[in-house]
Amino acid sequence: MSTWTSGMPPGQNGLDAAADRIRPMLQKDYADWFATIALQQPSRPDDKTEYALLVYRVPHPALDDAVRKAIPDTKVLFVDTKLNLKQHDALMNSVSFGYWRDRGLQINTLGCDFDGVCTFGVEDPDKWRSALEAKYGKGKVIVEKEAPMTADGGERPVTPPVASPSR
Repeated sequence: MSTWTSGMPPGQNGLDAAADRIRPMLQKDYADWFATIALQQPSRPDDKTEYALLVYRVPHPALDDAVRKAIPDTKVLFVDTKLNLKQHDALMNSVSFGYWRDRGLQINTLGCDFDGVCTFGVEDPDKWRSALEAKYGKGKVIVEKEAPMTADGGERPVTPPVASPSR
């Protein structure tokens, strides 16, 4: 796969600058609607993906107009979400790792999207799916198999516990 000599797409700096220009305004004036910003860009020189700034937000015409006015020369795509950034962060923070650890579940990964669905990575998804759905709502939880990570970022092999010799 070929890549750019700089290591990044040539249009990335312009998108980053546009995002930096609108982010403070969105966080201050449109916090009840703003979710996040992402970049749409080619992944390699032969990729024809169009450069654009993706603004994830709960639909709000004034927010859209303010963004277009602030960065008129940047292609912007608005992506509808159900949650703003504050609601998303509250959802992520509502998951208590200690609560689940006390019940025997180690959550190895957690990610919540801006539509209110959380993906839990656990060792035994079939064992824990119903408990997680009961706590957070059916249709709002995806449970996937995910091994614990080691300090170096690799998966830790799961070894059965060694039984203590009887005395």
